[in-house]
Amino acid sequence: MHDVGRSFISIETLKRHIDRLSHYKINTFHWHLTEDLAWRLQSDVVPRLTDSSVTVRFPGQYYTKQQARDLVDYCKQRHVLLIPEIDMPGHSAAFRRATGYDMQSSEGKALVKQLLREVCDLFDVPYLHIGTDEVAFNDSLFVPEMATVVRDCGKEVIGWLPGARLDKKMIRQLWMSTVKPAAGQPVIDSRNLYLNHFSTLADLISVYQRTICDTTWGSSERLGAIACVWNDRKQPNETEIERLNGFYPIMLAVAERSWRGGGLPETEAGTVIQNQPDFAEFEDRLLTHKRQYFNSLEFPYVRQSTINWRISEPLANQGKLEAVFPPETENLDLQGIEATGVQFICVTFGGQLSCGRT
Repeated sequence: MHDVGRSFISIETLKRHIDRLSHYKINTFHWHLTEDLAWRLQSDVVPRLTDSSVTVRFPGQYYTKQQARDLVDYCKQRHVLLIPEIDMPGHSAAFRRATGYDMQSSEGKALVKQLLREVCDLFDVPYLHIGTDEVAFNDSLFVPEMATVVRDCGKEVIGWLPGARLDKKMIRQLWMSTVKPAAGQPVIDSRNLYLNHFSTLADLISVYQRTICDTTWGSSERLGAIACVWNDRKQPNETEIERLNGFYPIMLAVAERSWRGGGLPETEAGTVIQNQPDFAEFEDRLLTHKRQYFNSLEFPYVRQSTINWRISEPLANQGKLEAVFPPETENLDLQGIEATGVQFICVTFGGQLSCGRT
């Protein structure tokens, strides 16, 4: 998933990413098009939504209807399902700036329904994501009414969980660890798959090791995983988004686990390598693909299955904060050290190393 509401990403870059998704049999691209900062999709219902005056970040940057249609076709040609998201009623400050209405007001609801029909007509896809997360509901009928509009347009509804309380026909996208898949509820797993989080539960090792949807194999209720890039912080260019989020290496880890199935419970996956031979074999293939297919792209990962860390225990300072211990007490000339049998690795921005060994 790309959050282009916060940080615009060009069609050219999106197509490059979709090419890679297709190569590795990641068959879904989730397009988060609206946010507090900006509304990125052209509208004839409310043309002012994409006006520079209401766009906080990257003003003037949005997608035309024709670009959206073309991207749907581009995805179809590569057997990738595009899921557009219009987030509501939260994350909608751009809508409020453009219209003067809150989405949950009577005037706002009427406009949102028109916008949903416009979006459903634009995207020739079977699903529409309507968000529903991180918001106080003043109108308990808001989400049911919007879901009805989407279904009347012939599409299935997806929403975040935690999010609005909805019927069990709605597909829920899990985004917090405290939420577990419920029986009879179709779900997509995005828990600890936020690539912008430098979390011990969201690094490559954890992503590779953990089960998806808390189950060994997928089903009609356990639909798979979507890794998300939330561009909360503005980056100077699109390359930085790829680099700082570890986009490509974790993409391959998601593909591997999604198609292989299995894995460990989330509480056991962590960042400690649980099965050394298994992970080392995956890492060999990962680095081979890095050299052969990502040589000119940002791929922030270095071999770490052979690195055995040892973290020291706390030292007894007897309550004296000024106390010092080795190696602080050693007068080392680091520049003068000659190392033999040591391989130095260049700095890899955006990469993470597992430190949870011993």
